[in-house]
Amino acid sequence: MSELDGVFEENFRVLYSDVDFKGEIKSAKILSLCQDVASRHAYQMGLSALHMAEKGKIWVVHRYELEFNKKLFWDEEFKIITSRYPYKKLYEMRRFDFLDSKGEPFVKGLCSWVLVDKKTKRPSRLDRVLEQSFFGEKENPVFFPSEVETPLNPVLMGTYRALRDDTDYNNHVNNTSYLKWAEECIDEQDYVDKKLKKIEIVYSNDCFYNDVIEIFGEKRDKEFISEYLMEIKNKKDSGLLSRFKISFF
Repeated sequence: MSELDGVFEENFRVLYSDVDFKGEIKSAKILSLCQDVASRHAYQMGLSALHMAEKGKIWVVHRYELEFNKKLFWDEEFKIITSRYPYKKLYEMRRFDFLDSKGEPFVKGLCSWVLVDKKTKRPSRLDRVLEQSFFGEKENPVFFPSEVETPLNPVLMGTYRALRDDTDYNNHVNNTSYLKWAEECIDEQDYVDKKLKKIEIVYSNDCFYNDVIEIFGEKRDKEFISEYLMEIKNKKDSGLLSRFKISFF
């Protein structure tokens, strides 16, 4: 498999700084790795944020969906395989397959990105910006990230201030920080006793250093499954930043 064929793979090892108090790789680290391998692959293909900046465009993440079969522990080796393809000439889709040292999948992911014009702040059609060679027969994905439900009876679950450490190269809060904030609102018993099954995220807007954000949500228990529906908002204008659904069993 080659990055020139739209497929990219990279090997990793779970570092000490990657694990939580149970010795398992953190879900925020999984999301961060998705960003890292996607960025490296995009750069090699000439599709990175740096390449798009030359065209007056910027990639904006739209959705993420991560499904966990198991968690790896400190010092375990694993591989990430990612592939990209356009969808409806508007979305840049990307799949992620995390494989353990035996080649067995432990995380599957999907994300979608939109190319936005820096001046107008409006989405750009991919076929009007990218070369035709980036469009193949694989137009329709096997699946598209699902919609994330809105909590019906939300309560304030947490308040945080965006730190410098939360910001990234684009000078806004990185996507992983939203997940870290959301996970801080999960009941300790669920986090300790249950297994993380799925994380679904829809990103709606940006926030920046020193912004105060509020998390509103609700917990739903269905037999052996606990679901958290959350909305992260900017306190200064109550603007929606992202929506989460996190499921445990």
